[in-house]
Amino acid sequence: MHEQCQYLYIPLGNFPDDPCLFACDLFYARQLIKHNHLLWCSLTDQPDLGGKEQDDYRMLLTADVNDNHGNNHMNSNDNMFKNDNKGIHTDKQNHPFEINYSGFYPTSCIKFELVGLAICAVLNFQKIQR
Repeated sequence: MHEQCQYLYIPLGNFPDDPCLFACDLFYARQLIKHNHLLWCSLTDQPDLGGKEQDDYRMLLTADVNDNHGNNHMNSNDNMFKNDNKGIHTDKQNHPFEINYSGFYPTSCIKFELVGLAICAVLNFQKIQR
C-alpha cells in the first residue's frame, strides 16, 4: 500500500478501497488539469453547470417554432409551444427556453470563433465538406 501511494503521489490516508479505479481517475484528472480542462464534482452522472443545463434546452428548437408574425405556415392549433406572456416558452415536456428574437429568417448569419481544431479535421477537410 505504501508503494502504491508513492506511485500515485497521494498521502497514505487518502488510499481508497479500489486503488485501480482511483488511479485511473486520478491520472485522468491530472491530464485534464494539465491541459487546462475544468473538473467538476456532482452527485449525479450529469455535470453541475450552475443552472446552465436548463439553457441547453434551447438547442431543441426547430424551424417549426411559431414566430407570432404570420411568417410560418403552421396553424395556431398546431403550435407545439405555449407562451406564458413573459417571453419564456415551454414545450410539451415542460423544458424552459427563451426566444430572444422570434421570427422567421430564411437566411441567418452566425459569428463564432473556432479554437482547438483537431489536426485530423484540417488534414481531412475535403471529406468534411461533402
